[in-house]
Amino acid sequence: MNKYIEAVRDLANEKQTSFDISEILYNHGCIYLLSKIKGKNKYTDRLKAENLLNKICINERYKTCSAVFREFKENNISYAVIKGAVLSAAAYNNPFCRQSGDIDILINRKDIDKIKEIMLRNGFVQGKITENGVEPFSRKEILFQTAMSHQTAPFVKKNKQ
Repeated sequence: MNKYIEAVRDLANEKQTSFDISEILYNHGCIYLLSKIKGKNKYTDRLKAENLLNKICINERYKTCSAVFREFKENNISYAVIKGAVLSAAAYNNPFCRQSGDIDILINRKDIDKIKEIMLRNGFVQGKITENGVEPFSRKEILFQTAMSHQTAPFVKKNKQ
């Protein structure tokens, strides 16, 4: 058996590896397995800093969306937060094990008009983040996204710094 596969299996089973694979794990974004390596290696401090930043970002994202989620409930809109922190909590019993850059919400398409109204009222814009800040999508971009995907065009919000 490949020694790297064996080392990954060992870490997944809470056993220590016979050789250091921390660089490979770090370079491939295997943060959960990297966190299972006992002792200090050159990635330990980097991992701690990245985990702290990830935790801060996830918490801020959920704070930003709390008013939206509250309005969804008040308006009896069915929704589910999927992937990201929720998947991490289910898989690893820790919402911060996975890196996450957004919040994915599963909705019923029949509620899209009310959802869009709620998102806009809470300072979100259907758009993208660029070097110059938030750039709203054009009508053409929104129609293209709707016609060519099961997803609605993303909503973004610039937070105060």
